[in-house]
Amino acid sequence: MDPEHLHGLPVLDRDGGRLGKVSAVYLDVEHGAPEWAAVRTGFFGLHEMLVPLVNATVTEGGLRVPYAKEVVASAPHHDPDVALSTEAEAHLFDHFGVPWTGQTATAAAAAVAGTGTPPAEPAGALTLHEEQARVGVESVTIGTARLRKHVVCEQVSTTLPLVHEEVAVVREAIADGTLTGRPIEEAEIDVTLHAERAVLSTETVAVERVRLDTVAVDGTATVATQLGREVLETEGLAAGSGLAGPASGDDESAAHRASQVRP
Repeated sequence: MDPEHLHGLPVLDRDGGRLGKVSAVYLDVEHGAPEWAAVRTGFFGLHEMLVPLVNATVTEGGLRVPYAKEVVASAPHHDPDVALSTEAEAHLFDHFGVPWTGQTATAAAAAVAGTGTPPAEPAGALTLHEEQARVGVESVTIGTARLRKHVVCEQVSTTLPLVHEEVAVVREAIADGTLTGRPIEEAEIDVTLHAERAVLSTETVAVERVRLDTVAVDGTATVATQLGREVLETEGLAAGSGLAGPASGDDESAAHRASQVRP
């Protein structure tokens, strides 16, 4: 973890909540490894607290620490203008639940991970190292799909049977002597006619449900990198000793290097 890259990073709690920004990094005096991050909080950034870096990770969002916001906020106060004493550091480690036996936590973790100060070489011996590729996968966002609906209009027509009334003249003969004695005069009558007409109305009904889903599609990808390794060169050894001359890059060595690329 490079201290230069930590300055100014947002600090996130274990749930991803923002705590503040890294204002300073405290290094282990013995090994020079980053030990504590000073986190500046508050509306004006006036409050500063220390958070251990032993279990912290750097993500795309910033520096993430495995502690709740309340735990960080209740940590023992440290004056940034005063050197961090052993006693104060012990109290801080105890508050955050980090085991501490006098050796700084990041140095101990680095030694376990093989990233701390390497042990001294035994007398008369050299240790050879080589780079090994670790291949894995991660999930990334490649795009967004959106399902949108909009309204379109179309012309529809249908034919309906309709009934209407028309006037029909009906004549009936009147028997002799019936309705006599009335004068001849003009007269008129009204007949009300009815007709059916088409009536149009619309209503909205559900006809279909559509949704977006994702399916996993198998594929392959080829990755390649260059790996370095240390080789031996000897001087002053007789031929046949098995160590004379520079190490050769024969097929067996190449096969061995290729076998180190594994998921």
